Amino acid sequence: MQHEPHGWRCRAHRPHTCIRAASCNSSSTPGEGARRGELCGLRWSDVNLDQATVTIARSISDAGKVVAVKDTKTHQARRLALDPSTVAVLQQHRELAEERAGAAGLTLGPWAYVWSQDLGSSTPYRPDRVTGAFCYLRDRLVLRIT
Repeated sequence: MQHEPHGWRCRAHRPHTCIRAASCNSSSTPGEGARRGELCGLRWSDVNLDQATVTIARSISDAGKVVAVKDTKTHQARRLALDPSTVAVLQQHRELAEERAGAAGLTLGPWAYVWSQDLGSSTPYRPDRVTGAFCYLRDRLVLRIT
């Protein structure tokens, strides 16, 4: 894993945008969204900001503390529509990720994971990291989840 350039402080690698994207709903199927492992498995090639869609084609598993790419739970890819605010969050996230990679002399390709801790976005977030960030935000904002 490559480390941040000295003095570089960037929030693009944090899972908060992943949590925001978890609320995306398909306009054709109300209530359908993405599982945390599916969000972790998103690559930029799966995201179409112009058409406001993401294609869920894979999932990340961290069972037994081993990170692995696997099929979705249903073993089928699906397309989800994104609301305008989620498109805006993802656009900003992409710009920050590109800026962060560029500061290290790297570029993001279509293979890059949308949410990654390394500068080149070559390794995905672990689903348990997303859960931990959600719980942190929930507790900090004193949200009641029922």
